[in-house]
Amino acid sequence: MEGPMTDEQKLIESMEQDKEIAECYLLGYDKCLAEYNAKKREELDTYQPPDENVGGGRSNVPGHPVEAAAVRSAEYDAVHPAYAWLKAVEYTHRTLGERKNMFIRARCEAEQAPHITAGRPAWVERTAQIYFDLARKRFIERPWDTPPSARTVKRWWADIIRRTVEIHLRIEKK
Repeated sequence: MEGPMTDEQKLIESMEQDKEIAECYLLGYDKCLAEYNAKKREELDTYQPPDENVGGGRSNVPGHPVEAAAVRSAEYDAVHPAYAWLKAVEYTHRTLGERKNMFIRARCEAEQAPHITAGRPAWVERTAQIYFDLARKRFIERPWDTPPSARTVKRWWADIIRRTVEIHLRIEKK
């Protein structure tokens, strides 16, 4: 019989959830960003400022529409957790070199491919091959180059996820 979760178990579960969320945002960054921006635009476009003119007539004092829109945008971002995750992914991309960004692109392409597995994750082998092909096209080809091993691919992906989670936590801390 299991009792209530201990603080340590809650912490571990929270860390695992953060890793899963980071992976989802890394793999679907473009789609998530487009959806977030569409929802934000829809909400901000339908915003009607409160009528503070109690006297009834139109005011002859001009408002500050640009500043008001910027404040509404910042307030929207502050209350939606997706913003921090999207920023974390963006910062992750910026802090990584060209090869690691190429690896992320390969990982995203591998995720889009149909999954046919025989007992092990298909994304690992597919990512290694896509990355190898991209790197060969971009950099000088050496005959001794081979695709990265499955262990290397998994380690790189875990490191990128870890970095994204760390950046997200620092953004949330601000």
